[in-house]
Amino acid sequence: MVQDIDHQMQDAYGCYTSRPFGEVTNTLIRYIGFLERTEHRVETYRDVDLLLYIARVKLGYMLLCAGQVDSAYAELSLAHERHKRVQEKARMDAVPRSEFVAFVIAGVEKLDAKTGAAWKSEYSLKPDVVKAVNALFASNAIAVPLQGRN
Repeated sequence: MVQDIDHQMQDAYGCYTSRPFGEVTNTLIRYIGFLERTEHRVETYRDVDLLLYIARVKLGYMLLCAGQVDSAYAELSLAHERHKRVQEKARMDAVPRSEFVAFVIAGVEKLDAKTGAAWKSEYSLKPDVVKAVNALFASNAIAVPLQGRN
């Protein structure tokens, strides 16, 4: 099971740097679904909260760039919940919801500048989309995650 997680993680992040948007989002959605289904069986071997945080941040950022406000908000809200768990385990303060979108954007763009992301030739971040997602974070709207996880 742990080897399956490691293999799917390598596939997801390899895909993120080298494949088109649709393929990357589908791969990340499958990976997130797999992690969620196996979470309780492997949590003693892997920090599943951290793995889900990273995967949801990447997917949320991609959806943000694609202008999918509601879906980006849903994924980033779920990422924030995992972020809080990771930080709590480390006895550190979590980034507040009001600052989380900017935190995600800065982190992803810094990493992507080093590793690359082929899908970025298809989409780019738009200030109005970021503003809309920030407004949802400020309102504490209910987040509905993407469907289709296998």
